[in-house]
Amino acid sequence: MVKRFAPSGSLVCSVVVALALGASLGACSTPEQSILITARTVEVPGATRIESVVVRVIPTASSASPAPARTEPIVRTFAEINGDLPIHVAIHLQGPTPVMVHLVALTNMGDRLYATRCYSPNGVVTDEVLFVLRDPTADVDGDGFPGPGHLDATCRDPGAGPTGITCDMGLCPASIAADCNDMAEVLAGDCDRDHGREGRCIYPGADTFCGDGVDQDCRNNGGPDDDEPCIDSDGDGYPACAPPSGPDAGTVGDAGIVGDGGVSIDRGCDCADMDPARNPGATEICGNMVDDDCSGEPGGMGAYCDADMDGFTSNVDCDDANPNIHPGGLVLEQCCASPPCPADCMCDGIDNNCNGLVDEAASCASPDLDGDGHDACVGATPNCATCDCNDCDSGIHPGAVDYCGDGIDEDGVAGDAICDPSDADRDGVIGGRDCDEGDPHTFFDAPEDCRTPASESCGSGTCTVDVDNDGYSPIGPGIIDCNDGDPMVHPWAVELCNGVNDDCDADGDEVLDPTNSIGCVTDPSCGMLPRCQIEFATNIHHCGECRHECNPGATLIADQCAAGGCSCSTNPGGAACDGSAGVNETCCPTDDGMGHAVTFPGCFDLQTSMVNCGGCG
Repeated sequence: MVKRFAPSGSLVCSVVVALALGASLGACSTPEQSILITARTVEVPGATRIESVVVRVIPTASSASPAPARTEPIVRTFAEINGDLPIHVAIHLQGPTPVMVHLVALTNMGDRLYATRCYSPNGVVTDEVLFVLRDPTADVDGDGFPGPGHLDATCRDPGAGPTGITCDMGLCPASIAADCNDMAEVLAGDCDRDHGREGRCIYPGADTFCGDGVDQDCRNNGGPDDDEPCIDSDGDGYPACAPPSGPDAGTVGDAGIVGDGGVSIDRGCDCADMDPARNPGATEICGNMVDDDCSGEPGGMGAYCDADMDGFTSNVDCDDANPNIHPGGLVLEQCCASPPCPADCMCDGIDNNCNGLVDEAASCASPDLDGDGHDACVGATPNCATCDCNDCDSGIHPGAVDYCGDGIDEDGVAGDAICDPSDADRDGVIGGRDCDEGDPHTFFDAPEDCRTPASESCGSGTCTVDVDNDGYSPIGPGIIDCNDGDPMVHPWAVELCNGVNDDCDADGDEVLDPTNSIGCVTDPSCGMLPRCQIEFATNIHHCGECRHECNPGATLIADQCAAGGCSCSTNPGGAACDGSAGVNETCCPTDDGMGHAVTFPGCFDLQTSMVNCGGCG
């Protein structure tokens, strides 16, 4: 392939994708000839952030080649980009040169968003653009350039509506920016190997093959080609690719093809003959969206690559340098609990399966998740009087105080305790030990409130010391202030799920939820916290109830807990991956992690499924 290039040098002095307009812009002879772009973005379902931006600057009033595409990592959430941290692009020219600027943003899920503008700067031009997804009715072949009559599809400004508003400046004329061959792709292949004849290989600024009669870069609006002869223009030892002729001709890169320049090609041909760094002998740079080695696969595997060759590209692989770490469910997770570790686990402290959790395998979980000193019950018919039947609530365990009438069987014996008819205030104290049946905080040995004249302890105690001024003393009979240095910790305080005994009772972090919808446990989702609150409706390790693990056998992979049921998030309303269909049942997403769509997403047994046999897709 040959790309035209101005012999005296590029018209583009520098391109900078910056976090702020104050970033260093490098040396330039005429820095006042600049285009400063602030970019916002639409949000893409399933994605959370922009990971990189590709900038292409294409001269529109000369025969000079487009400047090399510039790819910059910009890891930023949609909320940040649309808030205080927009993306800034600075383009500096050597003179007042008309150019087309084509921007491509890549999300963490591989989606591409576009913004295209045309400028004729004579000084400094500032503009605000909106990245939008491809409109398939405007860009039929999916190359990022709309056909005639649809150029406003990628020229959008931030504004009301899902795709903003039509741009108020920079709308390119059709003679410059329209795709001159916006036809749907017919053949499955790539632009280099198939000689750039497909619609997706033909657009403004595209690389063009020499001597093939195809106007890949639309300089002649799809008319007769004006390519140079196939020669080794960049002197890298690889002549430019020429299309084979005749019914038995080999593909581009085959040995023995003779180009128009008469050079015998015996090592493959150069797909970018104006760039000596790109040729069949070059090393492919992973993830730069450039086909460095003329293999037809830009950046190794499209926009992303697979550096560790584990079958998962860098946009989904959380460690693309380690083939043993990649998405794949608990089958990959090695667990690590507090020593000693279970015999079948390794304490590695690593997110092996890239799900954002560390050592979450069920066998890694502590036998006492709520920290109440009682191990969880095991087996189908447990005796709740001897083991913990609710290991997500420290207030429920053998020997716990069973508060009458609260609808909870705290001690696991004979259901919820029945309140004595004489216990009007339901504080569990009756007779002479309760001097006020109208106040549940007043009974013999109750904690004294230093802020009131009444005796909450029925005369059994006094308030002598209150260092933190929370109203309760650390001295006295009965319940006392268990931390007189923290005014948030004292008797009758609201108990929080924070690893602290806020109300100074016999249990810490108790939940005592009669609806049994939440818990307070040690969980992989807690991060650095000793315990955190979980919801049984959504927690994949406690789905529907405490310790109901969606992936108990390390072969079953359900990727979400929805409404208390283990399921596939990519198959809303479908069968849940709960193990009922087979021990090898797995959640097949809409994409196999390598950019290939899965025709039948949902829950399948990979050993018996005809549509996902042995693996998704």
